[in-house]
Amino acid sequence: MGDSARKKLLDSALKSLLVGFELSPWVKVPATFASEVASRFRSLPESNKKAVNDTTEHDLRKALANIPCDNHEQLYIVFQDATYRAQVLDYLFGLSPPAVDEIVTRVGALKYVTKDAPVARRISELIDFVESMQGPGLEAIVDF
Repeated sequence: MGDSARKKLLDSALKSLLVGFELSPWVKVPATFASEVASRFRSLPESNKKAVNDTTEHDLRKALANIPCDNHEQLYIVFQDATYRAQVLDYLFGLSPPAVDEIVTRVGALKYVTKDAPVARRISELIDFVESMQGPGLEAIVDF
């Protein structure tokens, strides 16, 4: 794929992810913004996800610089967090129920995750725990 095609895919992905946001207030609440962008990222077509994932830091910063915002550095950091969160969620939803249970045990989330709940709810509770003040952070899931 050529550079111009890659740039078009990246621009398309960013527009899909950020449409409708007034970025200045959103970036001031990074966790909410990251959660919303992660949710949108997970619903992108695979080609757009790949365009975002494969882009270099320089190219992503350049593409984000074209988006109206008061603080582009904060936007970049939160955007990186959001896409990372989406990748972790994609990873978790691709696991078997026993593998999810094993992660719950390894990260110390047993008392925070409902054992008999559907897998989607257990994953949601796991994410809530690891991102909480008591939790070890998303990295604990990936380090698994």
